[in-house]
Amino acid sequence: MAKLNFNKVWKSDFINTKGHHLVGMVWPIKSARTGEVYDITMHDKGFDCTCPAWKGKCKHIKFVEKKLNAA
Repeated sequence: MAKLNFNKVWKSDFINTKGHHLVGMVWPIKSARTGEVYDITMHDKGFDCTCPAWKGKCKHIKFVEKKLNAA
C-alpha cells in the first residue's frame, strides 16, 4: 500500500533541484530508530519525505542530500 505524504517540499541547501535529472527519483531510507522505511522524493522545488516529521527538514532528506552532494 502506498504511503500518504502530507509533508511539504523542502528546498535543498546543496543541490539545485529545478530541472535536475533525478527529479521524480525516490530513495527508500530505513529509519535507524523504528526500522520503518520512508520514501524521499526529489521534486523541482526540493525534497519531501513520507516520515511523520513536521517541524522542518527531516534527517532522512538531509541524509539523501549529503549523499548526493558527496557524489
